Amino acid sequence: MKQSLMNRCAAILPAIFVMSCSTNEASMTWDGIYRQGFEQNDFYRRDGQGPYWLDLSKVDVDMTPFVTETGGRGSHTTVKIKLIGELTDMPEFAYSERYTGQLTASEILTIEALEDETWWKTVEAFSAGGAPSGAQTE
Repeated sequence: MKQSLMNRCAAILPAIFVMSCSTNEASMTWDGIYRQGFEQNDFYRRDGQGPYWLDLSKVDVDMTPFVTETGGRGSHTTVKIKLIGELTDMPEFAYSERYTGQLTASEILTIEALEDETWWKTVEAFSAGGAPSGAQTE
């Protein structure tokens, strides 16, 4: 009986050790710009990486103050946002090929409004192969 108990402990202890030492390296701080609208959910890092599909379903955030109403399908939200999240492969759906991956937020650190003009200039600079002046991550 004593030997059997020792064998069980020997089998369980390595698993407990691995679980206690594991960290989720994919979860990290992300700082960038975000625009949500009709069939658009674009997050770009300040260094130009992206776009990532930003999933905010796991956080309690009210985006209402940041919505720009333009009628029809043109209403949108455009913000600067800093969050903690995890990047995963992009699930497949109609326009998923536009995105580098899915970023799932677990915590919102800061959020503030961003002018539409600033959004478009920034994305245009990213598309041209670089980040605009002052947009580098810290």
